[in-house]
Amino acid sequence: MGDGWVKFKPKDLDGLRLYVPSHISWNGNDRPGWQVRIKRTEGNPTNAYFSAKQSSIQKSLYQAWEFLVDQLLTSTLVPHNSKRVRSTVDTGVVGVWFGPAKPGDPRTLMLRVGQSIEAERAHNEIFYSLARDGIDPHHFLACYRHAIAARRYYEDLHRVHYRIKHPITRDTPIPERYFPASVPVPNLLEKALATWGTTKRKTVQEEANQ
Repeated sequence: MGDGWVKFKPKDLDGLRLYVPSHISWNGNDRPGWQVRIKRTEGNPTNAYFSAKQSSIQKSLYQAWEFLVDQLLTSTLVPHNSKRVRSTVDTGVVGVWFGPAKPGDPRTLMLRVGQSIEAERAHNEIFYSLARDGIDPHHFLACYRHAIAARRYYEDLHRVHYRIKHPITRDTPIPERYFPASVPVPNLLEKALATWGTTKRKTVQEEANQ
């Protein structure tokens, strides 16, 4: 099927075990049927719905599968192992990211700490948000230092528990020994604003000099 890829996962419905292909999911009992969602390398994604109200669950799944096969034969899809490129500036600390949540939009700048918790293998906890915290450089440096301490604390817990039960947040008490005396990139906020937006750079420099 060209570059198309399909895996089958078991799903139990109404006492039946069905093997459902990639790109197809059960829509739920409120609107029974199968939803086909296909992401493409070019153009808009494809969404199609195959109702199970007028036909059996198996028949509607087969209809969805026939539709999917046609799409796989004629379309170029996003590779199944492709990952969204993370837009960040280097914080100097592994597991601490600083960049926009929406690509290219400086209003969504966030400082995040990566963690692996029981409920979520790859969890990011926000320690600074431009929209919420503003652009006071002194406050940002405090958040940056706090994020580094959280990551250091997490790494120690991770070695013991592998995945921790609850994430380390801005409100989690962290022993003082994890806080760095200085941060690796003192001008991190200004570098980020220079990368994704120039309108606030002057304000940041003026506040830093006060």
